[in-house]
Amino acid sequence: MEEGVSVVVFAVMMVMVIFLVFSAWYAGFAQSSIKKAEIEHMRKVEEQFRYLQSLVSGLRENGHSGTAEFQFSPLPPVGVLYTGRASAFWAEKEFENFPGLIGLEIGSLICPRVTYIYEGGAVLVKQGANVYMKYEPQALFFENGRLIYQEVRLEDNLSKVVGSGRIALVFFVENLIEENLVDKIYIWSRYPSAWKKYLYKIRDSMFPNASLEPLDNGWVLSLGADSTYVRRILCLSFLAC
Repeated sequence: MEEGVSVVVFAVMMVMVIFLVFSAWYAGFAQSSIKKAEIEHMRKVEEQFRYLQSLVSGLRENGHSGTAEFQFSPLPPVGVLYTGRASAFWAEKEFENFPGLIGLEIGSLICPRVTYIYEGGAVLVKQGANVYMKYEPQALFFENGRLIYQEVRLEDNLSKVVGSGRIALVFFVENLIEENLVDKIYIWSRYPSAWKKYLYKIRDSMFPNASLEPLDNGWVLSLGADSTYVRRILCLSFLAC
C-alpha cells in the first residue's frame, strides 16, 4: 500500500516538475517570439513610411496620385497566444504655418512604444520625449538654375484610428503653388528640434554665408537680401480606405 502511494506521489511530483519546466520554457519562447514579431513590425512600419516619402516626392503635378498602406500591428507569432496592443494612426491637416503630419504610434507589449511621423517630406521617429529625423526630405534643391524650397502640406484630417488592422491612403495633388521670394526661408514643424541637424547640414553645404536661427515652431534660414528662391507648395489630399 505504502509503495503504491509512493509511486503516485512520485508521479505527481514529476508531472509538476515537467509542468514547471515547460512553463518556464514557454514563457521564454513566447517573450522571444513576441519581441521578434514586434521588431519585424517596427521594421515594416519604417519601410511603409519610407515608401510614403518616396511616393510623395514623385507627385509633381496637379492630379498625380498614389497609394500608401500602413499595418497597425505585428502578425501573431506561431504557437503563441498574442493579443497585442492596439496601435493608433492619424493625420493632421495644415494649420496656420504647420504643414500637417501623418502619425502611427505602434502599440507594443515588449518593445518600447515608438511613433513614426511623416511631416514636411521628412520621416521622424518619436520615442518618449525624444524626436529625431530618420529620413531627410528633399526640401531644398536647385532645379534649372533656380533654388527651390518645397513644402508638403496636407489638406485633410483623419481622426485617430485605434486598432490592429491596416489602412490605405490614396493621395492626390490638389494644388501646386509656386511663388518667388527673397532672402528668408521659413521651415515650420511641430518638432523643430528634429530638423536641427538636417538644416545645419544644408546650411553648411549649400549656403555657407547664410544664417540659421530657431523659432518657437520652426527655423528661419536667411540667405541674404539679394538672394531669391522659389517656394513650391505641394498641397496633398487623401482618401482613407
